[in-house]
Amino acid sequence: MNLLERPTEDVPPSTSCALFTDIPADTAAAPTATTLIASALPIVAGGLAGLLARFSHVAVVGCVHTRADAINAIAAQRPRVVIIDHDMLDSRGAAMASLVAAGPSTAVLVLGKDEPVSAIARVLSHGAAGYVTTRQPVEELAAAIAAVAEGGRSIPVDLLDSMLEHLARPSRHDLSDRQLQIVRLLAAGTCTAAIAEVMGLSVGTLRNQVRGILVRLGAHSRLEAVAIARQCGMLGHTTVVAGDDGGAS
Repeated sequence: MNLLERPTEDVPPSTSCALFTDIPADTAAAPTATTLIASALPIVAGGLAGLLARFSHVAVVGCVHTRADAINAIAAQRPRVVIIDHDMLDSRGAAMASLVAAGPSTAVLVLGKDEPVSAIARVLSHGAAGYVTTRQPVEELAAAIAAVAEGGRSIPVDLLDSMLEHLARPSRHDLSDRQLQIVRLLAAGTCTAAIAEVMGLSVGTLRNQVRGILVRLGAHSRLEAVAIARQCGMLGHTTVVAGDDGGAS
């Protein structure tokens, strides 16, 4: 049974869930976790509240349907956990920052559908304590609540491999703004002298910058650096133009 299905009979909490948590998922022994549910869809919030009523360690203290109401409710009620729909967050982390600021002791558990791994990694980096999907059984949601309420983290175990692979890739945050601009100019086929002029650097300094870029991206040539940058989403819609592949020269 997934989170969008209502059970036909009362089922005891599961203690063996398909989750990766750093807190044991022994929900029977877990202390009561006051929980706020935030979803723009009242039927989803109400359905989750009904499903979670079966678990003695979860006490739903309310349902809200806007981000502003979630922030106000966290500040007023100080729940141990807030479950928030991924669609209520933004990609820059401003919404997550507001939630965390409203209740520093409240763990944020994000409820998503089939978001890409990059989006899941993003919300975790912004401060979420865990992530669950609507295709998971409610027992796994209950175990995730117990984990994050005690200061742990929780993500679906079937996402672990792809999450670790994603985290192992270079990201735009591995490069400075100047280095990122240089990579984009390289991708556009701009020659060394022209890049140096655009960046206001000497050719020697530019070559040192390029060497640093190669090291950070684990590349052996400019073309390889551009290919890695494109694969990792650093270049946007920049067109890669074949040119000099003379390493860092």
